[in-house]
Amino acid sequence: MLNGVAAGAGLSLALACDLRIAGHSARMTTAFTKVGLSGDYGGTWFLTQLVGTARARELYFTSDVLEASRIEALGLANRVVPDEELERETMALAARLANGPSVALRYMKRNLNVAEAW
Repeated sequence: MLNGVAAGAGLSLALACDLRIAGHSARMTTAFTKVGLSGDYGGTWFLTQLVGTARARELYFTSDVLEASRIEALGLANRVVPDEELERETMALAARLANGPSVALRYMKRNLNVAEAW
C-alpha cells in the first residue's frame, strides 16, 4: 500500500513487493542524485526488471518525482485508487490472497520467479 512518498531506499522496499496498490496522492522517486549518492538497496535491480534498462537509468539519473498516474502507466503500481479507498482496497486484496489456495500461490510465485531468471 503506497499512501505517500516512496523515495530512495523506501522506493526500493516498495519495488521489492509482489503487488503494489497506490493512492492518488502517492509519489515515487529514486532521490539519490538529489543527495549525491549512488543509491541502490536493491532498487536498481527491481526497477530494471519492472521498467527496463533505459527507463530505470532515466529515473535514477534524473530523480524525477513520479505522480500516481505515471507510477501506474510505468507498471510500478498494479492499480491506483482514491486515497479514501486505499486501505480498504489493499486489505481486500490481502484477504483474498490470504484466503486463496496457498500451495498453488506458492508454486505460482516460484514459477514466476523462475520465468524472470530466463
